[in-house]
Amino acid sequence: MLRSVHPDLAYAFGHRFSKFSREYLTDREFSLDEPLKETIDRVLAQGHDAFLMGHLHARYQERRPSGGMLYILGDWMSIFSALRLEGGEFHWEDWSDGTAHAVADPERTITGGHGH
Repeated sequence: MLRSVHPDLAYAFGHRFSKFSREYLTDREFSLDEPLKETIDRVLAQGHDAFLMGHLHARYQERRPSGGMLYILGDWMSIFSALRLEGGEFHWEDWSDGTAHAVADPERTITGGHGH
């Protein structure tokens, strides 16, 4: 669809959609819809230890009923979160000052958003 419109129009659409998304998601309580939870549980039930997901602008982790872990990766632009895999274990890192620091309370959900 975007190939059929001028690049300036495509850019303007993307910018507008990003602004709407940011305003809609900022300061909202983080939650997952049931269909997404079902998909995550179905994947974990296949024997996977963890399900990693990004682009939701929240740092979040949860042990799912299947026994596997769900990790929502946060974002690099406003909450500066990263998830590192070392020795078969995941560790949250905070990069807010430009260097990696272990997250003191990995169970706490942090939400952000573009330009937040």
